[in-house]
Amino acid sequence: MPEGAATTIWITEVTGDAEFTTEVFCDGQCTVISRSGLSLTEAHLTEALAQLQRPERLLILGNRTGALGMMAARLHPGLQAVVSSLDIFHHHAVERNLLRNLVPNVVSRCEPDIAERGFYDAVCLQVSKGTLSDELIQDLLQQSHLALKLGGQLYVATEEKAPWLSEQIRKFFGKCSIRGERKDSTLLAGRKKHELTELKRFRAEFTMTLPNRLPVTLATVPGVFAHRRVDPGAQALAEVAETEPGDSILDMGCGCGSIGISLAKNQPTASVCFVDSHSRAIAVTEENCRANGITRYSVLLSDQGVPPPARFTLFVGNPPYYSHDRITDVFIRTAFERLLPGGRAYVVAKNVSHHVGYMKELFVVTEMFHRRGYEIVKVVKA
Repeated sequence: MPEGAATTIWITEVTGDAEFTTEVFCDGQCTVISRSGLSLTEAHLTEALAQLQRPERLLILGNRTGALGMMAARLHPGLQAVVSSLDIFHHHAVERNLLRNLVPNVVSRCEPDIAERGFYDAVCLQVSKGTLSDELIQDLLQQSHLALKLGGQLYVATEEKAPWLSEQIRKFFGKCSIRGERKDSTLLAGRKKHELTELKRFRAEFTMTLPNRLPVTLATVPGVFAHRRVDPGAQALAEVAETEPGDSILDMGCGCGSIGISLAKNQPTASVCFVDSHSRAIAVTEENCRANGITRYSVLLSDQGVPPPARFTLFVGNPPYYSHDRITDVFIRTAFERLLPGGRAYVVAKNVSHHVGYMKELFVVTEMFHRRGYEIVKVVKA
């Protein structure tokens, strides 16, 4: 870090009279200022950073602020650190924090998989409560092993299921040690002593069938919505949505691409733009398009919808349920901004009461459908 900025790290915008938290780590070498403080696992991994012995290359997974990369740069001048995110939303947050702190030798990447093999001296994996599925954790542990040099060190901080996670680390690394225990988190460690002779396969393949429609073959990987199964909400929407010849379709929050691919496969003159904030979703959607013979398509990795001048005649969306409807509102606003006059939009949820309230402000609400335990609202842009 540049001289004069080495001791203080800002990981959120703190302006005016906003409340903030100041925390000191690494024997007073790093002060972190943020709105809510570091998460339990993020704070625990700071101990791992201090334990590293002259590392040259560090990989950080699961960290959504970039704080670990910034502290590593402070503790180990000359270190090259990569903060890898699966979701573009988290990648953008890390980029903003790195830019705010003018941190050298730390880069943020958004990528579905880690490409390097035998490259890193250490990997830090943050497993905060509810952020990673068990299968995704296993996948990341295997990728961490592949990315590490022989003798390279893995550190994992977790808030829950430490016995299960310890066993998973042992499966890949042969041994797992506990480097620190607190009331609400545990720091685990493993060392790469050999190359893996057999890789675990996490990819799943299945077929989505719909009444009076051509079936769709789909592949998924951990982290993609929904892995190893057809999401019933997506299937309900694909069954209800009606296409017209030549439709230009926007499939937002596409997951593995099930809705848009089904619509395009059954309306060959249609084109589809698939949008998702998750890098793995975009990767498998492209693969699934090729597997199903879809040629008129594009993909966009985005957490803010689709920029102009793109316009569409049909919008389909299956918004996630978290974020207190903030993401749902992005879906609905994107539908309004990007649909042509007369364009139709279908949105599915377990309960669409919030959706309908906002959509009535922008669209003409025409129909409500109930299918497979889900509600689907159809609107038309005037």
